[in-house]
Amino acid sequence: MPVYLIAQGFDLSLELDLAPPLAVALQLQCERLGSKDVREAFSRRISDEFNRLLLDLIDWDLKEPTAAQMAYAIELARFRQETVPIPALRSRGAMQSYIESRLPHCRETADPAGPAR
Repeated sequence: MPVYLIAQGFDLSLELDLAPPLAVALQLQCERLGSKDVREAFSRRISDEFNRLLLDLIDWDLKEPTAAQMAYAIELARFRQETVPIPALRSRGAMQSYIESRLPHCRETADPAGPAR
């Protein structure tokens, strides 16, 4: 049995196939959703799980930057006396582009002899 995921805000409509046993269980669950409070509680549970699941499913470059990327970018920005751009703070792909664009400049300005002793 198909279930439809519709996001009106950006014109998305996906047909999701449910395994037959799960479709039967969902139908039985829906029969229990008589009151508004029960429906809202079920909706919240689905929303919570969907948010966790979607984080795993979206492409890597759309996810938030990793802690390691953030730490590295902050050090690069400090070295270059600039701030990390907002888009880089929002996605791994933009953060990777920022880091890669700054590395050649850091290598050029670094002392080839290493730090002073």
